[in-house]
Amino acid sequence: MSTIKIGVHPNNPALFFLSHLDLIDAAWHRYAGGTTTGALLVDGTIDVGGTGATPPISDQASGKDIVYLAASDPRPAHGTLLVTPDSDVRSVADLRGRKVALGIGSWQTLLLATALDRAGVGFDEVIAVPSGEDSLERLRSGELGAWIGQGPHHVEATRSGAAVELVPASDLIANPSVWFTRRDVAETRADELAAVAGALEDAGAWVQANPRAAAELYAREEGGSADAWEAFLSSIPWTVNPIGGAFVAEQQQGADVLARVGFVERAVRIADATVPALAAAVAQGLAQARERRAEGALA
Repeated sequence: MSTIKIGVHPNNPALFFLSHLDLIDAAWHRYAGGTTTGALLVDGTIDVGGTGATPPISDQASGKDIVYLAASDPRPAHGTLLVTPDSDVRSVADLRGRKVALGIGSWQTLLLATALDRAGVGFDEVIAVPSGEDSLERLRSGELGAWIGQGPHHVEATRSGAAVELVPASDLIANPSVWFTRRDVAETRADELAAVAGALEDAGAWVQANPRAAAELYAREEGGSADAWEAFLSSIPWTVNPIGGAFVAEQQQGADVLARVGFVERAVRIADATVPALAAAVAQGLAQARERRAEGALA
């Protein structure tokens, strides 16, 4: 059987660190961002990828036969809607007619869609624009009504007082990190996928034990402040979970919102993108990984 191919991009920390640690035999494919993960799975470039909640929903809605592999605990500290302290945007409803910078198609789209949906604001009533390195500067100039910050950029903006949260992310979405595969891999290589899930949690355990080294590695390869990376990496969960009913229900809520606001072309049934036998194998693989760590097998 061929070596399993794992996709890596800088916005999925667990995969980023797994690719730098000798924890699993895999072929690594590096790419820029999570929104192309489904296409890479379908064409066989990769067998496993990881993103936030939105890309697999979009992939399923467009007909890609993806299958959920595992998910992290909720990540409310990953990022949220930011405004300046003196902004006239005091509520989500105030975003009508304003520009909001975000990673379009990423988990940030679900966060914005959920915030608008709950406030009774149509997704088409705001102007979604791609975020970039100058997003905080554009926010401070008044060009943007809000910006969805993420990772160390979010940390630096809020720590400096340049931006404040408009709505806590934890009030909107669970925002787990999500890992997924395609159906033929899910149905024929469950044991290998379970090993990937266990290795992802092992990578997270290494980060928790070596936060400064992890932060310096990220800063060296992706830029930014090691201090901000350390604060960010220390704020997110590293537990990996098999796919279960609670995740399916949460993801279904997100899928329903994205369909209701028109971001995806059709409604989807999240349960159709699960394989019970894979979930059972992943649960066993994670249990075995935790036993190894308890015995001190992970340096």
